Amino acid sequence: MNRIKRAAALLLVLAMALSLTGCSLFDTRMARALQKISKSDNLHVDLLDDMVIQVKSGEQTLPFTVALTGGADLYFSPFQAKAELLLEWPGFQRRHLLYLEKSEGVLTIYNNVNGGEAWEKYNFATNSRDFKADGLKYVTQVADTFHQVETPDVTDGSLRYDGEVPGSAIRGFLDLYHVKERLEADYGVYLPDDLLSNLHSVPVSLWLNAQGELDLILLDPGPMLNDVLGRLLNQTRQASGLSQLPMNLTLDGNTIAIQLSGYDALTDLLIPEEAHAALADGPEFWK
Repeated sequence: MNRIKRAAALLLVLAMALSLTGCSLFDTRMARALQKISKSDNLHVDLLDDMVIQVKSGEQTLPFTVALTGGADLYFSPFQAKAELLLEWPGFQRRHLLYLEKSEGVLTIYNNVNGGEAWEKYNFATNSRDFKADGLKYVTQVADTFHQVETPDVTDGSLRYDGEVPGSAIRGFLDLYHVKERLEADYGVYLPDDLLSNLHSVPVSLWLNAQGELDLILLDPGPMLNDVLGRLLNQTRQASGLSQLPMNLTLDGNTIAIQLSGYDALTDLLIPEEAHAALADGPEFWK
């Protein structure tokens, strides 16, 4: 589930930042801010996701907090990225160092866990897929949901625009990049075809700073993820013959904050030789 959230968050950032610039439904200030991103060769993204999972069985509730934090440097010509992510919950901590690069129709992902010597390497055939074009195809339908929101308590010149990403657009992106198949291969589980059908929309807030730059995106995928979790739990109970087991999983306070900064201010990205030398692993899904 955390892989779904990481992928969805990054895809939404890229798609919204790079694709909505062609939509005339935003006012001039937002259009200029998005145009600046579309013309940028690189930028930095920080991710903060602090989620409370409630496990309920009968009258008992067991809450625990899962935190996903980190940052990513994104380069667009050609596409490259470096991401450092920290996943934590009580008694558990894992750090991921990720590099991505696209060359000749192949996207390669390098993954290092907890600073160890070993690197994982995954190659995905993209058939020279244009990520900006993909974003345009699935996210232009988002534009007409956004509107400026009055913020009388904000005095620093920031502007706020609220809207939502329809469930159909999210499903389109997840299908395009074969997220379900990737999870089935990674975890050796079967996920039903209707798991991602009729997804809830995800509310989104976009913030412009006083300089007219898009610098904050807030996402609330809680209702969507709770619905997906409920379907998974029901499937598990039925498969194990425990359909009457009174247990539920819910996510609370699941707002994802994405901070943008460093427009065209990043130095060149160098991928470690140890990562390049790793043997490729995993099937090629992005075809």
